[in-house]
Amino acid sequence: DHLIDDVHAIAQSPLFGDSEISGLASIEHKIAHLDNYIDTHKHQYDSIAVFDTNGKLLYQSKSPRPLDPGEDYSNREHFQRAIQSKTVSVNTQQIYSAASVNNSLDVAAPIKDQETGAILGVVAARMPLTNWQHIFQPSLLQGLEHKLIDSTGQVFAADEKELIGRDAGMDFKDLPELMA
Repeated sequence: DHLIDDVHAIAQSPLFGDSEISGLASIEHKIAHLDNYIDTHKHQYDSIAVFDTNGKLLYQSKSPRPLDPGEDYSNREHFQRAIQSKTVSVNTQQIYSAASVNNSLDVAAPIKDQETGAILGVVAARMPLTNWQHIFQPSLLQGLEHKLIDSTGQVFAADEKELIGRDAGMDFKDLPELMA
């Protein structure tokens, strides 16, 4: 939930959605704002980026895996859903296998003009799977279980490593209906 709240808060920032403030702020100031989120949310995000409505990267926080500024990101599922639904979108398309260092959860939200409501762009945050254990640490200390399931119904993260890669439908009988 806090991931969605964070991305939504960044997207609603006057620094991006207020044309007067945005016009006065330098690119460096906007990047520093994104870097601040990275710094204050240790072990969560490895990238926060802002795109125009055509999927062109405008600026990105510091990141161990920087995005390619020449790439068109408009074809990404979470980008398209954020624009179309005009709300926060979560994508698990980047989850390949439990062993991959490139596994991530991507959360995107539209940046809306605070006066007109028109969509100005998209902010997207990437949280690597390797960082998720920090999120679940308090739950683990309390003895609570967790399982994260991708769009195909496979467990890609869990408190019990032997569950990773397993069909979640075996444990959750209603899952096929929920995913339909």
